Amino acid sequence: MTLRVIALAIAQLLITSHSLSTDTNEYIWEDCYSEMVAGGETTSVRLKFNNVVSIPSIVRKGDEQKVVKEIEVINDIDDAKASTLKVEADFHQYYKLAGKRWFTFLDVPHLDQCAEHEEFCPLPQVGETFTVSTTHPHLAWGTPYGWYRSRQIYRDMDTKKILGCVDMQFQYRAKDELEENESVVL
Repeated sequence: MTLRVIALAIAQLLITSHSLSTDTNEYIWEDCYSEMVAGGETTSVRLKFNNVVSIPSIVRKGDEQKVVKEIEVINDIDDAKASTLKVEADFHQYYKLAGKRWFTFLDVPHLDQCAEHEEFCPLPQVGETFTVSTTHPHLAWGTPYGWYRSRQIYRDMDTKKILGCVDMQFQYRAKDELEENESVVL
């Protein structure tokens, strides 16, 4: 754990606000379910992430972040109906070290999604779309600026079969001089 902290501190020194301010991407996300299919641990009823939004799109020092996910329950294999009563998720958190390589700094498996988002439990029926929203407090003092990534794999809590996957990336930057007295509070 100590090596990870040291690595993150070194990464913070390597990244300058100039290199971050020239990056034109603000927020990136993708539905990564197709990567899960090869493992054979999936179900015919699945979660399709139609849209994921970060508010603000670039998180700056002192900002809270709200992540809104629009999710559709689909079945593109057979005519099975949704029967999932409880959903859990594995959260894998990464930091882009020196702007080049993703470095895992946190891996939390089996998070009960029903506890935070009742919309998941039971899972809505095929064809239905629902929205979940999570507000994150401002990042801790000393958190290095740069790109962060959250890869979330959703599973049926009982069968452990994969229901969906979403991969999200966002930037954390220092406040610009003109923004120094502003922050986003949701």
